[in-house]
Amino acid sequence: MRFLIAIPLIIIGALLLGLTNDDIDYKGKVIIYLMGWAFFLGGILIGRRKRGRNQSP
Repeated sequence: MRFLIAIPLIIIGALLLGLTNDDIDYKGKVIIYLMGWAFFLGGILIGRRKRGRNQSP
């Protein structure tokens, strides 16, 4: 179930990292780049999270 959240986050992060636009200034590019890494790493962390003892497989 957690992969339903992790996979879209990774895809959105990859799209933001690959996004280039000449109309935005340097600060905008940095913000988009940081947001891309945040989504990308957040998706990886959610996907790699271990299950607790009380949860069934």
